Amino acid sequence: MKTLIARWISAGLFAAFLSCYVPACASPWVSAYYCTWTLASPTPENLDLRGVTDLIFFSLNPNPDGTLSDLNGTVAANAAAVKLAAHKARAKVLICIGSGGSGASFEGAISPANQLMEMPQFSHPFRRNSTRSTS
Repeated sequence: MKTLIARWISAGLFAAFLSCYVPACASPWVSAYYCTWTLASPTPENLDLRGVTDLIFFSLNPNPDGTLSDLNGTVAANAAAVKLAAHKARAKVLICIGSGGSGASFEGAISPANQLMEMPQFSHPFRRNSTRSTS
């Protein structure tokens, strides 16, 4: 009986020790994947994003010259609605770049000819206004 009690006390002390030294995740990262070919059902306004921390919106495609393309304009046409739905649920929006068969375009985009290219300045519904000074 004393041995059993001693084991329970030891197990309890060990568990208490672990709870003090093993960091717990404050909140998990939960992502959802939203494809442009499913925009009709559910629509961005009808997305159930409860419990989602990050919404991955599919997709922009790389061009061999290092730029991005929006096939059929579906990302740009729906960006504001997707952003609004995600932000109402306190989720971030991530844009997926690439799709099946885009490997050759990625290779061209990261080729030495494109590595010194400056980032283009563009306006997009997902981009936040920056107050950083460039001087």
